[in-house]
Amino acid sequence: MFFVCALVLCVAATPIYAASPCASPPQWEGRASVYDYDASEHVMLNISYDATNKRVHVREEVNAVRPGRTFHEVWKLYDKSVVYNLNLATGKCTKTTPTSPFHAIAIPSNATFEGDFHIGASNNTLEVQEWSDRIVYPTAPETWIGTFTVPDCIPVKEVIRGNDIDHAVVTSYYDIMGGIKNASIFNPPPECME
Repeated sequence: MFFVCALVLCVAATPIYAASPCASPPQWEGRASVYDYDASEHVMLNISYDATNKRVHVREEVNAVRPGRTFHEVWKLYDKSVVYNLNLATGKCTKTTPTSPFHAIAIPSNATFEGDFHIGASNNTLEVQEWSDRIVYPTAPETWIGTFTVPDCIPVKEVIRGNDIDHAVVTSYYDIMGGIKNASIFNPPPECME
């Protein structure tokens, strides 16, 4: 009987950790490594992200290790429903409409907390949390898993997987700095405006 009472007291005294989604910075710049398993393609990017105005600018890092590969600079201006894609080798710019809605690089409010852990070793670690969610895109429902720092909620990694087991896009974020240094980064060059 004493054991049962002690066990009940221990369980009652143990705090329950109830994580709630943190708020990621709405504007930041940094780098990303994106691997699309379906396309068997790996791309390194410089990225400027502005959730406030729903716009993203990416410039692929030129990689001499991959001869024959074309590199692009892309302006996704969701607030204007336009995407400009500049081929850096030819200087040709194409204008299209976005193929999907703006994707916030943030934890959805209805996400499920999966756990928290530390990246690194010994006394040099970074605390992160992992979250998951079901996101319905126009083409098919997809699974999203995101890893974010604690307490600043900086994105570390995102995995988006479609219904097809072979379709997954893994994005790792690094060198993130809050804010946008120069808002003109979201203005496409004149060759895209012709």
